Amino acid sequence: MEFVPRRFDPQRASELSWIPLIATEPDFICRNWQVLGEGDECYVKNFAEAGEPNDYRVLVCKRIGTVRQALTMFERDIGGKERALQIWP
Repeated sequence: MEFVPRRFDPQRASELSWIPLIATEPDFICRNWQVLGEGDECYVKNFAEAGEPNDYRVLVCKRIGTVRQALTMFERDIGGKERALQIWP
């Protein structure tokens, strides 16, 4: 695969390797809050070091039986709306 300049986000591409960590060790899981977004669940993990500002990444997954299919991942400031939809822990 070849990345074509201006057709991908270098930051997002560099973070693809974080998906297994977010999926297996999330800080919390909530229902998808995106009105037009696909997927059922959002796995949320804060990558900030202690004492630093929050650095959340959200992995949106679709439920297919007992399997979760990753659809997209993005950076997000997490607030009350997301916490209100929390389903785990």
